[in-house]
Amino acid sequence: EPQVFRHGPAAHGASGCRCTQRCPYLTPVVGGLQPELLYTGRERPYNQAESIKEALVEAVRERYLEVVRRIREAAGAVGRAPAGLTLVAVSKTVPPEAIAALQPLGPVVLGENRVQEAQAKQPLLPGPDVFRWHLIGHLQSNKVNRAVELFEAGHSVDRLDLLHRLDRRCGEPGRRLRVLLEVNLGGEASKSGCTEADVPILLEAACSLPHLVVEGFMTIPPYREDPADVRPYFRRL
Repeated sequence: EPQVFRHGPAAHGASGCRCTQRCPYLTPVVGGLQPELLYTGRERPYNQAESIKEALVEAVRERYLEVVRRIREAAGAVGRAPAGLTLVAVSKTVPPEAIAALQPLGPVVLGENRVQEAQAKQPLLPGPDVFRWHLIGHLQSNKVNRAVELFEAGHSVDRLDLLHRLDRRCGEPGRRLRVLLEVNLGGEASKSGCTEADVPILLEAACSLPHLVVEGFMTIPPYREDPADVRPYFRRL
């Protein structure tokens, strides 16, 4: 959740801050606030919406760097090269100005859930030398044409008809699409993905199509409080 700002010490005044600049009593918190002026000073009122935007931009950059650090540590602990791992920064619902904070760290792979959201953001951001786009959400058949134009990879291919639609659409411009086959290992009706029994059929079909490159599998396991409880699903995958 984005960081926003709220006053700390109650003694500073419950009716609002009278400062005309950034207040030293502002402390970062997690959560949302109703849009209003945090500052009520006569000379220079401070708009909360601007504060939220600035905090979100900074939070996106800091969290990305923190995940990169953790990946490097985890890879080093098991003797893997971090360069062989790809971090996909999930950018759904994140505004373009906050995504742009990652530009100096590029190339960055962005993961979007919805085709239409990526379509709106891409013209506002640098191209594939800086930002590369992956579709991580469920893909509807009627969105295939646009998805092929917008994304270099799809993480949620889970049925034969979708495989063939993607292959046909990629064949027109003569390009190849990287795909992950989604498997519903938890058997949850609320989630997409083929069954474990259907994996051989789907994999054989995908590998036979000339415009698709199968790079692996994807699963979203059932939610558990303890991360150790979901690791068996990834081992099965």
